[in-house]
Amino acid sequence: MEYAKSVRSALRPRTLFASACPVLITVSLLYKSHGVSLLQLDALAALGCAVLTQLLGNLSAVYSNFQRTLQPKQPGAADSKIILNLLSLTQVRRWSFLLYGIQLAFLAATHVICDKSVEVTGGMALLATFALIYCRRGEEPLPMVGLREVVVAWAVGPVVMLSTSVYLIGEVPWAVVLYAYLVMLFAWAFLILESARDAPFARRMGRSDTSLALRLGFQWSFQGFLLLMVSFYGMLLVLGIAMGHLGNFLLVVTIAKLKDISEDFRVEKLNHLPDKFARLASFLGVGLIISILAGLS
Repeated sequence: MEYAKSVRSALRPRTLFASACPVLITVSLLYKSHGVSLLQLDALAALGCAVLTQLLGNLSAVYSNFQRTLQPKQPGAADSKIILNLLSLTQVRRWSFLLYGIQLAFLAATHVICDKSVEVTGGMALLATFALIYCRRGEEPLPMVGLREVVVAWAVGPVVMLSTSVYLIGEVPWAVVLYAYLVMLFAWAFLILESARDAPFARRMGRSDTSLALRLGFQWSFQGFLLLMVSFYGMLLVLGIAMGHLGNFLLVVTIAKLKDISEDFRVEKLNHLPDKFARLASFLGVGLIISILAGLS
């Protein structure tokens, strides 16, 4: 039972919308332009690979990012406790290779059934391998502070969405490129917010030299967060007008929520902000998908 709790805590299944959303947005755009359906086997394979990659990242983060999961002691209890992870490095390694193997199995089955080209399937397998290597770096920091945030934001946006488009239709429409950078801006803002939340913990653990928020300082972290979110909303406005999508209604609906999050960030009430920001991301993601499918173009 405790082992199962540790596995569930490490995999964090509640966070999987973060990996599913970019693929779903891409499929929505391709549905409008090329008639691609999410029920296609290759679309489901792309979605499955994205989710499995995030599970792989969540699992490896247990040892690379001091992951701490807060859960109530009992149902209905007000206070919380830290759930200590019982997975050893060997078990994490085994789970990692299992998730990687499932991805390769998905790609192989889709390659045979959907008659995919060797180049396309090989490219997806190569991306899965790069993800495994990156996640298996463990506690080794990247050579530059802040590079991790750049890599993850770039992967969540352009890498996932552009590779999904190539995998499904063999090309990348401009709409996918633009929305990929929109997703990247939001992911980058979230990572800065998360770094600011974890800054005190990183300082206590002697990781000040690897924390982006500690290197930038609180004020610059806050300004960077605001700049990214202003850019995100500005780009969302332009895309909604230019492409005939209905995403502009999201600006009105969510601006008050973003203002509350920004105010809490400014006064350093950071503990629960990543969860609030994740809920905002879920709402925006679903809203973008609906607005694209219901759009005029």
